[in-house]
Amino acid sequence: MTASTAQPRRYREQQAAVAALCPLLGPYRPVVEPPRFRGSKRLVVTIATGATHWALLALTRRTMQDYAERCDADFLELTNVTQDWPLYEKYRLRTIAERYSQTLFLDADCLVRRTCPDLFQRFPSGVAMRDDAPHWNADWMRTRWPEVMSSQGVARSLSQPIRAWNTGVVLCDRDHAFLWEPPECPLPNAHEAEQVWVQATLQDRLVAVQDIGPGFNDQYYYPTFRQTLPQTQIAHFAVCPDRLNEIAKLKAEWCQS
Repeated sequence: MTASTAQPRRYREQQAAVAALCPLLGPYRPVVEPPRFRGSKRLVVTIATGATHWALLALTRRTMQDYAERCDADFLELTNVTQDWPLYEKYRLRTIAERYSQTLFLDADCLVRRTCPDLFQRFPSGVAMRDDAPHWNADWMRTRWPEVMSSQGVARSLSQPIRAWNTGVVLCDRDHAFLWEPPECPLPNAHEAEQVWVQATLQDRLVAVQDIGPGFNDQYYYPTFRQTLPQTQIAHFAVCPDRLNEIAKLKAEWCQS
């Protein structure tokens, strides 16, 4: 199949997916776009594979594109499926991040506010992520850690105090692109497994991860999510049971503010 015939099929698939999953969107037009390469040394990148994530990206894409433009960064979305397990798609980021001085990855269910400051300038080097541990019970990390290490045939102890670096918003420079190094063996089939492996990679390399701070990956499952929304700059709807409608509503609110 040629590219010219494959693209309309992708459009039809996305149109059907969005129509079924999110009535609030209304008429849906094809929005699979070529990368927005500005010749920048910075990149904003997201991944959306499969019908559900295409629908999410239909809502969040423009906020990411606008943010990339404000930061004078390229914008890239990866929408083709290359892995059996969706979260393995993130490991494609290593070779991409090696091409840029800085790369900001955003999950497809992240909504970026127009007032979000330039994180590339705020964290000009190293790695910046949000530590979930102070905001949510980190027992899952204690449970998943040995499972993931066992799957790779390695023995690594979880460092103390326990961190839970969330991979929904990740800023790294070229020297730390290795954080997206894929595991050599299959991971357990759990959505936290990919996050645990990234944390293990950072811990093994003794990387001093910078906490990206409140407001820049405020997650739906945080008990304070609703209360902190007035200050939120990047809202992350991880594990939200009604992500499409919740994102659509918040996007409408932010557009009016």
